[in-house]
Amino acid sequence: MKYIQTVRNDPRKELTNSKCKENLNISSIDYYTWDHTLSDAECDFLIQDCGKAETKALPKTRITSEEGVIQGSTQVVRGDRSKMIHNVMIHFMEEANKNFFKYDITQTLGFNFLTYEKGDHYVWHKDSDYTGVQGDKQLVRKLSLVILLSDPDSFEGGELEFFNGDHGVFYPFKKRGSIICFNSFDWHRIKPVTKGVRHTLVQWSLGPRLR
Repeated sequence: MKYIQTVRNDPRKELTNSKCKENLNISSIDYYTWDHTLSDAECDFLIQDCGKAETKALPKTRITSEEGVIQGSTQVVRGDRSKMIHNVMIHFMEEANKNFFKYDITQTLGFNFLTYEKGDHYVWHKDSDYTGVQGDKQLVRKLSLVILLSDPDSFEGGELEFFNGDHGVFYPFKKRGSIICFNSFDWHRIKPVTKGVRHTLVQWSLGPRLR
């Protein structure tokens, strides 16, 4: 599933009365998806395996606005232990890049296992804003890959949303085990979880700055 028209407006600044449409014929977001690729058993295994792995658990990441209001919170666990999971995610990214994006990718970071509990969320942001990875300021995040491990029926809220210009917002994840690869410079957010727990795997691929 691919959409090639692009709009890069800042959702934090743009005001719109447009409502999210259930069926968009044209999207302004570039993305590549695999629908329900992982089975329920595989998702359960990954949640259990990453949850008990000897990884570095970081404190709740809190993003504060200029007004001092806490806007985002999530528990991040770095999953560098399993090369198998890392390599599988790279495979999906490489497929998307070969068939669609065709970016110059030179490095892929270790994946993150993210857990969102009640109240956790992430404000509008672009993954490409995180530059100077490992001291190399010439490399930037170009592709982001997300795998939804939790059953959408097991939690409420927590939608991954993309800003879609005049079309409002749209959210691609409908089924457990689905995967999406998208441009790291697309605006997106995670809405607050209101019930249950949301687990995902996230990985970023880097390359030279776009010219």
